Amino acid sequence: MRRYVPLLIAGAALIAAACVDSIAPSRSVSQTRTLAVMPTGSNVSSARANQHAEAGAGTSTFRLDARGGSIRIGAFRLDYPADAVCDPNRSGYGPDEWKKPCTALGHNVTIRARFWTDGGVAYADFNPDIRFDPTKVVTLTTLISDIRGLALTPAMRADYSIGYTTSSGTTRFFVNESADDPSTATQFDVDRNGEATGRAYRRIYHFSGYYVRSGKSDDDLSSEGEGGLQQY
Repeated sequence: MRRYVPLLIAGAALIAAACVDSIAPSRSVSQTRTLAVMPTGSNVSSARANQHAEAGAGTSTFRLDARGGSIRIGAFRLDYPADAVCDPNRSGYGPDEWKKPCTALGHNVTIRARFWTDGGVAYADFNPDIRFDPTKVVTLTTLISDIRGLALTPAMRADYSIGYTTSSGTTRFFVNESADDPSTATQFDVDRNGEATGRAYRRIYHFSGYYVRSGKSDDDLSSEGEGGLQQY
């Protein structure tokens, strides 16, 4: 059975540096509408959510700067240009909305992160749900030590791809967005010998929840801290 490894997950130190930068006032989570649309299609799988595990999730907050920037989130890095965040009160949200034009938010926005593990699967959810201007390139990058020095195979690419996750009630959904949109496929850097360097990244059009596939168990996650992921 495939296991999952953390994406966008950190403990109490989750992007602490981003929170102390001297930037303009941010809109709080409570002031920003959350738009939730459940994904459907052949590229979507689902499982019953473990509400007990999710109730014990850790939390942290950070801000996306209207001027753009690069934020380290645990073992991951989010890179985004200026005015990349769509105003959630003036734009739709969901698979049919990702590529539609939008009005930029124009100021900083505060994001609240929830992170937990359950049965070897590590999750991260974000509130409010926001999407990015499709004319701007926003990327998520990580370093995965487990694949370093290995020849990349189709199976390995699938096992370590970065996926989208969201939930509704007692159901959690897992979405392979690249099945419908190749621009969201996870890319893997290789060296001159064609072997993986460990760097993996993908374009994202929205900021909801993500996960990275791997073969780690709960014990691995506890002993390694980042489950095979290294600080970027």
